[in-house]
Amino acid sequence: MAKKGMTPARKRKLNHQLSHLESRGLVRVSQLEPEIEYLFRHALVQDAVYETLLKSDRKKLHRRVADTLESLYPDRLDELAGLLAHHLAAAGENARAYGYYLRAADRASSAYAHEETIQHIEAALRLPGLTIPIETRLPLLERIGNAHNSLGHVLQAIATFQLAVGQWDNVGTGNAATTIHWLAKVVSCAANAGWHLSDEPHAEVLTASLPNRDRLIALLDSTEGETPSREIVQGYVALAEDASVRDKPPDVAQAERRARRAVEIAERLDDPLALISSLSVLNNLYGLQGLFRERYEVALRQMALLQSPSLSDPRARLEPLIDAATSAMYIGDFRQTLTYAQEYGRLARQLEEVGKLRVALELQTYALFRLDRWDEVLPSLDETLALGKQYAHERLSLPCFTIAVAAAVHFLRGEADAGASRRDEAYQIMTGRDNNEARWDRVQHM
Repeated sequence: MAKKGMTPARKRKLNHQLSHLESRGLVRVSQLEPEIEYLFRHALVQDAVYETLLKSDRKKLHRRVADTLESLYPDRLDELAGLLAHHLAAAGENARAYGYYLRAADRASSAYAHEETIQHIEAALRLPGLTIPIETRLPLLERIGNAHNSLGHVLQAIATFQLAVGQWDNVGTGNAATTIHWLAKVVSCAANAGWHLSDEPHAEVLTASLPNRDRLIALLDSTEGETPSREIVQGYVALAEDASVRDKPPDVAQAERRARRAVEIAERLDDPLALISSLSVLNNLYGLQGLFRERYEVALRQMALLQSPSLSDPRARLEPLIDAATSAMYIGDFRQTLTYAQEYGRLARQLEEVGKLRVALELQTYALFRLDRWDEVLPSLDETLALGKQYAHERLSLPCFTIAVAAAVHFLRGEADAGASRRDEAYQIMTGRDNNEARWDRVQHM
């Protein structure tokens, strides 16, 4: 890469120098196409060489590398944004580095590379000497929190959203809608943390979120009679989610009142995305009450809303698809369950939502089992287990439900030993999560 634009004499000299370094075992060729590139053979060698440079010389070299990359590759700046940001930050060119870090984050986000998105935005926010206005800083924090949430890092997501609440409070503008938005992010994330945490740590998260919930209730009460907004819908959805999990047993009546309030406001707004979110929490509440036909009707309404031309973000399809798949399963329509689950899985894979992909595979496995397509059940389990090996445990809990279905297939085939092995494996996973069998239900097995 560094050879582009050089005179023939400079190229010959550089080739000689690189060949000498390679023969001494200090560098190696990392790629030949589209252009030859070299790397140090060991990070310790790179560090040792770097430490021999004066700080002022380091800065000059980093700036020179960045300037050269910009001039040589003006059509590849998005691709090289992360590298450019690194060199500019090391050169002390923090304003330029900030812009490139955000370009690198945008590129990572477009590929649903959540960890890279977090790294680039956090690096941008850490740059010294920059004044980043709150109107810019808060959306960046939201992107970090949402990326953590997608990765299943719920504690980091909640901490990020809580940080945003504190920073917004420090500004003291009194904008209730923005405050409602951030409080709802914390409350909703805490309520849904049970998908990734066992009972005891989830209870601790809910307790910690209680002041946010109480403050959110007071703010929503103060908005009665005011112009409806998406933030108000978001607030009532978060409170409905909270009421559905905070107590044992949950206060379903209160949760349903809040969900219906969210639906009512979303309908007045004529906002398909807000309405989908509101209907999703109502869908779940019908499930808790065993009202499966009503739940399926709500799911079909969610699916119909996907036809809205304003819903261009593929993420908007996730909630309706999983709600439709689950609702169809509970009324025994396993062909429809399979169709929705497969579409949900394809979308989750595209969006790098690995936890959601696992749920899709579990629904798909169960539907295949109930449709007597046994030969397809075990490969579906293998795919689920492969995900577990590929990703950290915090992103993907062990699939006891799918393992239990596989055990049933083995028993039905007369493979008693394999069935018993899978059955015991599923049992061990469940007792590891909750040793009180009286509390086990179908939801815990999903």
